[in-house]
Amino acid sequence: MENAVEHGQDPSSGRVDIAIAVRRDGELVRITIRDHGTGPLPAGEGQGLQNAHRRLRTVFGDRAAIRLNRHPEGGALVEIHIPA
Repeated sequence: MENAVEHGQDPSSGRVDIAIAVRRDGELVRITIRDHGTGPLPAGEGQGLQNAHRRLRTVFGDRAAIRLNRHPEGGALVEIHIPA
């Protein structure tokens, strides 16, 4: 979420608008964080996301995942899946 606050400013309005959703889906908890900024850089994951991914893998092993994508309507979308 720190990246969403730091980089998620809407380029047209200057507002920082972050949406967070958490839901249980069977054996998984799905967490999504979306901002309305310019979206993730083409270079891929930054150091913070790599660190978060390593921490999730340390705690949950292969049962955890974290993904960074561009949201179809603009901004970045981070999806985190952990065991329930």
